[in-house]
Amino acid sequence: MMKKSKIEKRKMEEEALAAEVFGIPATAWERLEENHTKNDEERDRAAWIDEDDDRIQVDISKTKRLKKLRKVEKERNVDGIELESRLRERYAYGREAKWAADARKKLKERTPAESKTEAFLRSDQNEFLLDEKESRLDILRCPDANAHKPASAVIQAVDFSGDISNLMLTAGLDKQIRLFRIDGNENFFSGAYFCKDLPILCAAFCGKKHNSNKIAASGRRPYFYFIDIETSKTTRVTAIKSSQDKSLERFCASSDGTCLAFSVPNGRILTCDPRNGLWSHSELRINGTTRALTFDYQNSLYLYAAGSDAQVYSWDLRHTRRCLHKFRDPGQSITSALAAHNGTCCC
Repeated sequence: MMKKSKIEKRKMEEEALAAEVFGIPATAWERLEENHTKNDEERDRAAWIDEDDDRIQVDISKTKRLKKLRKVEKERNVDGIELESRLRERYAYGREAKWAADARKKLKERTPAESKTEAFLRSDQNEFLLDEKESRLDILRCPDANAHKPASAVIQAVDFSGDISNLMLTAGLDKQIRLFRIDGNENFFSGAYFCKDLPILCAAFCGKKHNSNKIAASGRRPYFYFIDIETSKTTRVTAIKSSQDKSLERFCASSDGTCLAFSVPNGRILTCDPRNGLWSHSELRINGTTRALTFDYQNSLYLYAAGSDAQVYSWDLRHTRRCLHKFRDPGQSITSALAAHNGTCCC
């Protein structure tokens, strides 16, 4: 049936074309026009008609939202078809809602760069490049960093070496530290180190500013490990016996490789020298529990600590080891992360 209709249509079109070119009576052209009109009517016809619309009666005088549809004040009942017609007429040609008008106005006022950005975010493109004059960062979707050697358990720590080697480490509950050389394309796997008695919760490079080859790793144990990348030597350092701490699971490393700071219960902060593994006997204390630690990247003599009371403390780790000042987190919430550079602290 479908083939026949296509053949007939093609024949009619040929007849109509011949009628125009050679002056043949345009009966075929008229039939073609009738056929197109009939197809348009079939296309515009509703796909489904509810037979109950003729029988249903709606009282439009009862509710306020339906009173607006009355043509005369005393009008009460209308059938379903008439109600549908009036609703279509009102909302198709009525006044545009304020929120829709405001959104349309804002869309017109946007700059080309902003609309381009939004178009990119709605798309599935992998790369978005802007002109240098726009002073924006380019976004490039790179391959997964650990694609060559995924972890067999949840990754708990990720850190970059900060030097020209572009090393990145991942560590987790599978007790392994994996190293990857990040180039943005292949991200080759460089090696792995296994800590047989330590499910790792925190790991970091020591001395990022001076190309240190030492990694510190800790977990929910009263000890932690130093790992030398060059010699693959692993050194275990136990906590101070007098402290009786059972976990050293959270720490931060200074950028010059001279200090590690561990957060332990009761707002105490322990410090250790990664060069020789010796602990400092003077503890730092804050109010509440320690939630975040960081060293100033430019000057590692300053340590910042955030507590559960939304206070951020600044410590001088030279001979006095005193608290310089403290300030309240502007967000008035418990701080979970800190970063500091050249005297500026972000929380």
